[in-house]
Amino acid sequence: MSHGGDVIAELTADHREVDELFSQFEAAPPGGERRKRLVDETKKTAPTRPRPSAPSAPPANKLLAPGLGLVDRARDYLTGRGQ
Repeated sequence: MSHGGDVIAELTADHREVDELFSQFEAAPPGGERRKRLVDETKKTAPTRPRPSAPSAPPANKLLAPGLGLVDRARDYLTGRGQ
């Protein structure tokens, strides 16, 4: 089964983005304030529910993720999820 170039490019971009985030995280000293801040900032804006149809390539994913995270948190609050 062959995949189009767009799928390969998207997966490669996702992989690079994850690698970049992990390298920033690993560069911060364990227990350090920078590492804690990176984790806290990510948790505040990251969506809490899977969205297979959501865009995964920049800039759309960067623009939509905070809004989706807000919607998810409101939905979680109203349904009592995570409490």
